[in-house]
Amino acid sequence: MQSRIGGLIGRQVRHVPFSRRSSSDAATLANYRNIHSQMLQTGGLMLCIPAHVLSFKLSGLQRLADHQPEEGRQMVEIQSWLDSTCRDILDESDMTLSVYTQLIYPSGDLTTLDGNAYRWLIVEQLLGFVEKHSSHLQKDFEGKVVVVQRLQGFPIIHFITKEPEDALNELLAEDICNGCLPQLQIRESESEDAKHLIRRIISGAHVSSSEWQSACKSLEDDPFGPKALYLLRGLISQRILVVCLKKKWNVQYGLHPERQPIAVPFEAKGTPSQAAEYGHPDTTLILTCLAFYQQGLSKKQLKQGLQGVMQSDDAAAHYDRWICSCTALPASLRYWNLLDPENDLQVETLWGYLRFDRTVINHHLNTYVFPRYAKQFPVKLLASGWDIPLLQSTDSGQERSLTTGFSGTNDNKRILPQTIKQNDLRKLLYTNAEVLCYLLESRNAGCHLTAVNGVRFGEEDTLRFLRDKGIRVLIDAGAHILEMENHEVARKWLDIDPEAEGALYFGTNSQIMVRSRFQKDPMPLIASPFANDIQTCVVYIDEGHTRGTDLKLPADAKGAVTLSLGQTKDQTVQGKLLRPKCDKISIIIPIPLTNRFIAAMRLRQLGTTQSVAFLAPPEVHRSILHLRVAHAGDAARAAGLTSRDVVRWLLEQSCNANEQMMSLYLSQCWDFCRRTDVLWKHPDYATSKRDREKVLDVIKQEEQQTLQQMYGPRVPSEMACRVQLVSRQLQTFAENAGQLAQYGQMSYSSALMEVEQEREVVLEVEHMREKETRAHHVALAFPGLDSAIMDFIATGRLNTGTGTSRPLLQAFDYVGKTRIGKSFGVGATESRLYVSHEFTHAIDTKKVMEKMDIVRPVNWILWSPSSETALIIIPEEADVVIPLLRKMVKPLVWLLGYTAPVTKSMQSFNCLSYLTIPKWPRDMKVPVWLGIEVGVFSGRLYFEFAEYEPLLAWLGLLPDSDERAGAGGFISKINEPLQFFQEWLTFRRQTEDILYTPAGFVCQRQHLHQGHFFFSSASTGPTGAASVPTSGLSQEVIDEED
Repeated sequence: MQSRIGGLIGRQVRHVPFSRRSSSDAATLANYRNIHSQMLQTGGLMLCIPAHVLSFKLSGLQRLADHQPEEGRQMVEIQSWLDSTCRDILDESDMTLSVYTQLIYPSGDLTTLDGNAYRWLIVEQLLGFVEKHSSHLQKDFEGKVVVVQRLQGFPIIHFITKEPEDALNELLAEDICNGCLPQLQIRESESEDAKHLIRRIISGAHVSSSEWQSACKSLEDDPFGPKALYLLRGLISQRILVVCLKKKWNVQYGLHPERQPIAVPFEAKGTPSQAAEYGHPDTTLILTCLAFYQQGLSKKQLKQGLQGVMQSDDAAAHYDRWICSCTALPASLRYWNLLDPENDLQVETLWGYLRFDRTVINHHLNTYVFPRYAKQFPVKLLASGWDIPLLQSTDSGQERSLTTGFSGTNDNKRILPQTIKQNDLRKLLYTNAEVLCYLLESRNAGCHLTAVNGVRFGEEDTLRFLRDKGIRVLIDAGAHILEMENHEVARKWLDIDPEAEGALYFGTNSQIMVRSRFQKDPMPLIASPFANDIQTCVVYIDEGHTRGTDLKLPADAKGAVTLSLGQTKDQTVQGKLLRPKCDKISIIIPIPLTNRFIAAMRLRQLGTTQSVAFLAPPEVHRSILHLRVAHAGDAARAAGLTSRDVVRWLLEQSCNANEQMMSLYLSQCWDFCRRTDVLWKHPDYATSKRDREKVLDVIKQEEQQTLQQMYGPRVPSEMACRVQLVSRQLQTFAENAGQLAQYGQMSYSSALMEVEQEREVVLEVEHMREKETRAHHVALAFPGLDSAIMDFIATGRLNTGTGTSRPLLQAFDYVGKTRIGKSFGVGATESRLYVSHEFTHAIDTKKVMEKMDIVRPVNWILWSPSSETALIIIPEEADVVIPLLRKMVKPLVWLLGYTAPVTKSMQSFNCLSYLTIPKWPRDMKVPVWLGIEVGVFSGRLYFEFAEYEPLLAWLGLLPDSDERAGAGGFISKINEPLQFFQEWLTFRRQTEDILYTPAGFVCQRQHLHQGHFFFSSASTGPTGAASVPTSGLSQEVIDEED
């Protein structure tokens, strides 16, 4: 762009990109300011895109939030100078200022999603229910829903009306209330009233707080039950699941081969976004599942999963779960011990059978994808299209800066930011109607159903249809061609149409290529014999190039445009613009409206000699027919569709699209007004610490939300309509938005939301987001062994009130100081399990802006049998302690080596005497309470059956817990012990799936018995005989050499 217009306008044109990763030192900022100053003095032009403009604005605020006041001050001052000096010209302003233009700067350490593994397990279960009901939906709602059952992959569902959507939600609610969802079970003793209440909650009915509590008490799963209700309410009543099912894989969403294995928005068919991601966490989970279901696993991913299964504690059981639904698997691949992950032939064969298997895909997602990537940042800074037009406060008396925009459409006039106004020039008002009139002419009236006997056309069928109709130009605005790459379409079209001598298409680098019938390899069009005449060529324009393409097509060219559900008039008439590459131009020479061509077609002479026809797949054909019948009655059903019906349908789709975006538009308006008002109210925020804190309190928004915050009951958000602002100008904006919200509330129950809840409303909108790099923290230097530990080794008694630093903490008193501990009110137990002062400090907190939970693993425990006192220490302290203990003739304290058993094969650590220094006396016993508390504190997942009931008693889940818990427990110091237990284990295990472990069974209130698989291998003593403890309070330990 810079090279093409630089010589044209006779002025200097420069382009200075800026992102969050750009340097912001004094020299760079000075250079940035100088470049703009030089352009001001010479009358030059700066060529920008919104992402760079908004990045510089947010980066200055981010520096202030990161306690870098000097850099932040310089950037804020430069931005203020730009705002008061620039004259901005926006091209394609309808796209630049759309609700899709958002930039988010998340910050802080990544944290797990509320609900952890249960959250994606419920999503996977619901998608399984959807697949089960899909065929019944098509039978019950014929003509109102189209279901494409794929041989492999998830069925594609096209909802034409709202009725099948509601029916699907009712079926899902029925499955849940009937106990089909393992994560939400209703107690058997509860009546039908409880099921009815839960159905109402899931369906989105307004319920009181007492009804919520009653519903939660009726559930079996105490820890996650309420959260499951919130999640299901959001997924079903907020229609998140339905919205995601409507999206088109590999056209609107999919996986990026070079990014994290999480679904991202697509700019066009086969073109994943390089930087955008979905802002709503549950949208991300659902679309990631669907993307993997449609695409299947790669060989590398299958091999990774197979290696994990082979290395698991019970490979046979895990592999059996993998292949249980694959009846066609050869006998040579049915036994795990016959497989070798390094055998490429075996992996290749297994991949052919299991790449689309739902169990295998879910295992990959739950093991390698979601635990690692399904996380959120705590806070964010946000900017939107509202921040692009230059705006000064009318109260300040300053001369107003100007922003001028150009656009070829006024369809989005209602949802333009109020900071700019669209002026429809009288002499150009006819252009919209003129374009539509071209489409209504008789030669363009064709609308063809791309199906035969109810079976939709494949790619080759479509090309044969074009050949038979004499159509030489295919503009795939509806993204019908999914199974073929562009070059494959060109080759196949030449095979099907013998009269074509060449086929034009766009290559991977957006270069126009031509495949000739008489040449082996394709070549650029400009270097081919067809450069000046493509009369004998067929032309394929994929979805990503339907806008901005300038091909000189034959004067008598016949073209075809494909349609898809949700396609708007602009997408059909003007095509689709790839946002990250060439849209959102902030300063550029405008293209006159009169030179814009009809659309996706790029047919310049459509009004005279060229013609176009529409290709509608079954779901679009039925949708158009349904709209015509709604306007003209059943009598109009029999007549064939024409372009008049298509135009009416496109206008209807455009109105629907604007209505769906209205809620995000309102959210952006209120957010912009709040942010701008506080900035204007405190103009010295860049230099005044007090003003800066007030500004940051407003502009820093919560990124992480609990399920209750997202989907729980709330008071109707009248506050948003009554935002009280200092600026009269901004107050007017907010009041106008409030009036729109009240109008929208009559049509959409979810249209009126506070800006903090915007992600709940805008279920499918992608956000352009720039992420922080992973933080690297400075470890604390080890100051030496505490005197309290020295005394403990010498006397066997621990004086917790002394020490070189601070008094030693009881282990669960320390847990109570973490985020999870605080939320559940965890406090010290009555036992004598302590942690050293060094254990509670891992990083240099002086260099950390926000407090984080960094809890060390448990590896070394000092144990005094005489005083029944245990002290957890760090490896550096153990290095000092070991020589001291080895020298003692009659030790009073033993050092126990330990690691939390997270697999069945690690249960030998449960006895706490696997490795001891000095040698462990044969007759010494360890109380059960110590194993229980150390296990809970360290995040143990596997325990012996003899510890099962003591663990339940310690958690307060048995009637006589006080007597059976050993050393007291913290029964009275926590409100919800099971929910704490689950979240603490998930935190200690870094969100790994804990459900299929003994600890996971305890969290789910599932009963365990001695014959269970978890306990099938009893511990054995030196003689080989099984040794099962008989006492509930202590267990016999095994003599181990140090």
